[in-house]
Amino acid sequence: MKGLITTLAVCLILLAWCNIAQAGDFTVTYAIQVGDSIESGVLESCQNNRPCEIKSSPLGLSITVYNEPYLSIYLHGNGRSGCCYFANAESSMSFNERTPPRNFPIFEGRKRHGLEVIYNHQIGILSLIVSSRR
Repeated sequence: MKGLITTLAVCLILLAWCNIAQAGDFTVTYAIQVGDSIESGVLESCQNNRPCEIKSSPLGLSITVYNEPYLSIYLHGNGRSGCCYFANAESSMSFNERTPPRNFPIFEGRKRHGLEVIYNHQIGILSLIVSSRR
């Protein structure tokens, strides 16, 4: 719980800071917590017609964000066996909502096939804020 509060605090601070940036069509503010490790940052020059990629070498994760026509997030575990998935053992999520969720649990285990039920274990959390430029 303490780690989640720390992650959210980092995200809020980075969100306030990213409003100063002026380049690109959208900005991605992120924090990734896996175990005791937290990595955070801001991608300021993301273009609507191109993927915006977050690479976390220390945590072995790669996250790709698309903002048009709607928010899509793809999660990849680079070299980690059985990693990484969102809820329902999926490696991607898409949102049509104006305000999508901001915190996404990250799981390790295996991908779901067909209608089977998978119980992967949570290894961390991704906090993500996407801000569009007008």
